[in-house]
Amino acid sequence: MATMLFAAAGSAIGSAFGGAFLGFSAATIGGAIGSFAGSVIDSLIIGSLAPDQRIEGAKLDDLRLTSATEGAVIPRIFGTMRLGGNIIWATDFREEQFRQTQGGGKGGGPKVVTEGYRYYASFAVALCEGPIGGVCRIWADGKPFDVPGAVIRVHLGTESQMPDPFIEVKEGAGQAPAYRGVAYVVFEDLALETFGNRLPQLSFEVIRPSPDPAAMERLVRAVNLIP
Repeated sequence: MATMLFAAAGSAIGSAFGGAFLGFSAATIGGAIGSFAGSVIDSLIIGSLAPDQRIEGAKLDDLRLTSATEGAVIPRIFGTMRLGGNIIWATDFREEQFRQTQGGGKGGGPKVVTEGYRYYASFAVALCEGPIGGVCRIWADGKPFDVPGAVIRVHLGTESQMPDPFIEVKEGAGQAPAYRGVAYVVFEDLALETFGNRLPQLSFEVIRPSPDPAAMERLVRAVNLIP
C-alpha cells in the first residue's frame, strides 16, 4: 500500500518541478524514488506484523545416567591393553539451554528463534586392577577422543591414592570413596553435544609395566623357529 502511495506522491512532486534528467522526466524519477521508499516501509510493516518463528531442539526426557554394572569383574592386565571399563560413579546430566536468533534485520521480516539444549556429564570409569603406568589413548565411539577443553583425571590405582577432588565435592568431605587398588578415569562436566547428547562408548589404552625391573630382563625377547 505504501509503495503505491509513495510512487504517486513522488510522481506528483516530480511533475511540479518539471524538466528531465538523462532522458527521464522528473515525474518518472520522482515516482521511482517514491516507489522504493514505499517498498521499504511496506516490508517493515509486514515484518513487524508477522509472528516470529520458534524452533525448539530435542530435549532429553531422562536426565539420569545409566547405572554401573554391579558385580563386574575388575580385570588385571600386563603390558599394554585396550579396555572398555565400567562406570562406577556418576552425577545426573547437567542441562544448559541456549537461544539463537536469526533474521529481523534492516530489511525486516520475521525472526527465527532457535532454542536448544546442551548436556554435560560427570562420571568415573573403572579400568582395571592397579597400579598402572598410565592411559596412553582414549577412543569415543571407535574414534580418537577429541573434545576441546575436556577435563580428565587418571587415577593409577595405588593403595594410597586419595579420593578424586571433584567426587569429594559432590559427595561431601569424607564421603567419597578412594577406590584404592583400582585404576580409574574421571570425566568432569564432559560436553555431550559432540556425541548427540549421549554418553559415547569409551575405550582406553592402558599400560601396566612390571613392578619388578628384574622381571623385565627375564621376559622372552624372541623365539627362533627351527624347521
